[in-house]
Amino acid sequence: MNNQELIQNLHNAIVVEIERLEKRNKELEYENKQYRTALSLINNVQDLEEKTPLVLKHEYKIISRHQHTIFENWLENPINDSVLTASGYKSFFPVCIDKAGTIKAWVHDSILEGSLIYQQSPDHFFAVLQIAAYLIKFGFTEVTIKHWNDVDVSGKFNSKTYAFEYERPGSHSRQELKTKFNTAKSKYDFVYFVCQAANKAMIAKALEPAEEIKYNRTPHNMCTRGSQFKYFIERIISGYSIENYPIEDTL
Repeated sequence: MNNQELIQNLHNAIVVEIERLEKRNKELEYENKQYRTALSLINNVQDLEEKTPLVLKHEYKIISRHQHTIFENWLENPINDSVLTASGYKSFFPVCIDKAGTIKAWVHDSILEGSLIYQQSPDHFFAVLQIAAYLIKFGFTEVTIKHWNDVDVSGKFNSKTYAFEYERPGSHSRQELKTKFNTAKSKYDFVYFVCQAANKAMIAKALEPAEEIKYNRTPHNMCTRGSQFKYFIERIISGYSIENYPIEDTL
């Protein structure tokens, strides 16, 4: 390799490193902004609880404050929309994670960015929060939501760690899903994917070997949102081995 090639390679490496540092700097700026916003919003929800008839159920107070969101089933009593609207909240009607239909929710406008919420699609954002709240409801501990890094939701039950990913149709390729699954398996005892009926077959093929698909069985490590998700969590907390007895369903 001559000097000119060495200089060119060095130049290319410097350019790549500069781009990486610039990208990381933008990420840090955004994270700092989100941190400041989070502190402000935690105080906002606390003030809202003190100054209005809003009463959150105890188990959902932390998730509500940290995610700046309120679901109607997180409230002790119904509340008038105008109370939350006056405090900077916007109402939504996302699809339920554990049954058919929709549920009312309110999100503080400071985390709304055009059509996105916290840089997530509303469908993904609300599904992830509902999964986390469902785990809390049924006694999981250390429930954590990570919108950008790691799995969407993680928690602990009976000393075992669990990870949940919510996947929307078209959000990832089959190979990306395999990579996400394998990465999560290296960190958690159990990894499960929650999806919609529209992308169920694709995720099944990404997560399970061909033998499972050959017999038209739903893989043990996935379920669709709705009643199947509800049944899925109930089986976990009841002590049934989902790995040995997957949900009986066809793709």
